[in-house]
Amino acid sequence: MSINSFDTYPLTWRPDKTKLKRPVYVALVREMHTAIERGDLLPGTKLPPQRELADFLDVNLSTVTKAYKLSEERGLTYGVVGKGTFVAQNATESIIIAKNASSDAIDLGLVSAFDSCNKMMVPVIKEVAAQNNIPELLNYDAPTGLPAHKRAGKMYLERFGVDGVLDDNMAIVSGGQNAVTVTLLGLFRPGDRIAVDFFTYANFIEIAKMARLKLVPIRGDDEGMSADELASVARTQGLKGVYLMPEGSNPTGVRISAQRREELAAVVRGHNLILIEDDYQGFLKLGLTPQLPKLATLAPEHSVYICSMTKPLAVGLRIAYLVFAPKFRTQLMDALMNINMKTSAIDSEFVAQAIIGGAAQKITQAKINLVERSNAIFNEIFPEPAAAAVDNRQLFRWVHIVDNGETGRQIEQYGLNNGIRYYHSDRFLVGPESSEKYIRVSLSSVRSLAELKTGLTRLRQLLIAGKLYPG
Repeated sequence: MSINSFDTYPLTWRPDKTKLKRPVYVALVREMHTAIERGDLLPGTKLPPQRELADFLDVNLSTVTKAYKLSEERGLTYGVVGKGTFVAQNATESIIIAKNASSDAIDLGLVSAFDSCNKMMVPVIKEVAAQNNIPELLNYDAPTGLPAHKRAGKMYLERFGVDGVLDDNMAIVSGGQNAVTVTLLGLFRPGDRIAVDFFTYANFIEIAKMARLKLVPIRGDDEGMSADELASVARTQGLKGVYLMPEGSNPTGVRISAQRREELAAVVRGHNLILIEDDYQGFLKLGLTPQLPKLATLAPEHSVYICSMTKPLAVGLRIAYLVFAPKFRTQLMDALMNINMKTSAIDSEFVAQAIIGGAAQKITQAKINLVERSNAIFNEIFPEPAAAAVDNRQLFRWVHIVDNGETGRQIEQYGLNNGIRYYHSDRFLVGPESSEKYIRVSLSSVRSLAELKTGLTRLRQLLIAGKLYPG
């Protein structure tokens, strides 16, 4: 070990050596966490090179290497090949997006699914409640789903072009987020790397952080994630998987083009990646021509396909269909049993009867009509030059704002102080800070289209007043 000559060296972080108890690498990460929480290490700060920090602390280089690796697994930092290690944008803040009990603000934040349509499920629920088989739905039988419920699910999936699903390669789980959790805990191990869009689903970031997984941001364009960059990162950084939302990325709303789907599927196959396809907005694309292929059908031996029924029917029905390659079955079933034991068969019965009886199709069409009208209102109030080219079947929109130097949380609080809830792009950011700033605006959580128009009008006025949006 070299003689310490770094006592006065201008390091960006100078941990207190006296607090580094054994194991030193764990203590070092603990000190890093404290420094971030205290504001001594700000998001985007480049940490000292590993060798320099090791010399400053009089510890082995391997100790600092292990500490930096652990800090990445815990979501405190991210590494850029050839550039170093940086403090993550959301290192210690929770970015979970959930329903807020407050009714003081117009909610343009949470992405719901037009709760006014919930009443359309009531006749189905009443019909199921009158059935004689209710006691049979209250036990532990068929933990991956009853055969009749799977048959109904396969009927539904066929509308999306997902055909030939076998019962053994399908499970009914407790909603889309539960499906993601089962998949991450079943197929990945701490330290594994998963490619995601540069901006991705905030709750996915949080689940990956809890599972000690490393998310690797991949740049994209208006056709979706760059297949070339995904291939390059897969070659150089040892990716284990990739998470995609082809029918409308959350939060950007980008729908992956047909050509890009083929290119991404080729990368998945060529690099033996696990593809997680989250099809939460697929129901909104029904009836569009041409119907784009699901990525899972382009790389079936590598895929885990998630089709949530919460947004198509009602968000309180926590049901999703999980379809997976045969080689993943054992690991996923172990995770499913450990996490859920069993998904509610009564909720599954509600969904199955809605599919079989035609109510699901009626509710879906009602929501498509509402989402088209909501997007039309948005385009009227935010008449962007490219609005005509935007996919107008989205539950939310992505608004570019001016960088005024305030943090994402400050900009969100500015909205709340003025009666509007929305979410800043920092919540969805993976990796380095972006020079481009946005807010995600939900179109699907307000109680009426009139309230939506009021909320969007006030939002535009608010953004202009705050010099966040050009008038």
